[in-house]
Amino acid sequence: MIRLFRVLVPNNVLALIVSEIALIYTCYIMAGYLATDFSSDVFLMDDRGLWRITLIALIIVVGLHFHDLYDSYHIYSRIVLIQQFCFVIGVAFLMQAILSYGRWDIILPKWQMVYGSVLVLVVVPAWRILFSSAVVKSIGSQKVLFVGASNAMHEVANRIAERPELGLTVIGCVGGDDAAIAMQG
Repeated sequence: MIRLFRVLVPNNVLALIVSEIALIYTCYIMAGYLATDFSSDVFLMDDRGLWRITLIALIIVVGLHFHDLYDSYHIYSRIVLIQQFCFVIGVAFLMQAILSYGRWDIILPKWQMVYGSVLVLVVVPAWRILFSSAVVKSIGSQKVLFVGASNAMHEVANRIAERPELGLTVIGCVGGDDAAIAMQG
């Protein structure tokens, strides 16, 4: 774990954030080469294109954070994941629209924003799915045996089963009415 601003951040979460930021940058830079008629190198370096992409990447990562996508690696539904990404990208478009009213020179060109967002919507959720499956497999699991049988123990066991990224597997419980009660896990 790494300590950032007095908060312990797991290495896997930090790796996920950094890799997603790199993918978002890559998607919007590639979109710049696809969408612009003028030289994208000039746009990126001379016209503050990298700062504009940084603003969009920051909006997307903060939106993903507010959707709690950095709290858990387990993907319950790919459709819900895509919906969350669509919402975050929609917020990024909304922020671009609000910034355009101020006539500030910090917004991305329209088609670069559209193409880059489509690329982000395809690439980043796919990366998230691959990353989560790799992390869950690499962590392995520790076996947990409960002492005693109660409703609270069953709730804890169900919560552990719902969160495989914790690296815990419930193998059963000992005690209570029966000598050993096997759990579904």
